[in-house]
Amino acid sequence: MDEVAFTAGITFQDDRALTVDVTGIDGDGITYTSDEGPQRVPWSDVKAVMLATTDHMLESAGSLFTMAERMQAAGDEGQAAALEMRTFGFGVLQQAAPLVCPRGEECGLRPGRSAPDLADQD
Repeated sequence: MDEVAFTAGITFQDDRALTVDVTGIDGDGITYTSDEGPQRVPWSDVKAVMLATTDHMLESAGSLFTMAERMQAAGDEGQAAALEMRTFGFGVLQQAAPLVCPRGEECGLRPGRSAPDLADQD
């Protein structure tokens, strides 16, 4: 299969997570394309794979921002976790942005662009 079949989120055994365009799946692993180019990962390195539609990614990012807001409102114990959750949510948006932004690869949310200061969010 030489063309993109679907987008998925892969969680690796070392807890890295990556959104990729899956180009093939077989008994040995997953072949995909990411910002780093074509790759292949064996199943032994995969902890989880989840279909990642653009709608799902946007919904997940929104949920992360909402949870972060609630954690911050809960008080001191939620402050650090709220910042981490916002940062993770922003990362999800960065991955989804080129898929939905009319500017495509030139989208201002694209990975590699400077992130807003998420600690100042109330």
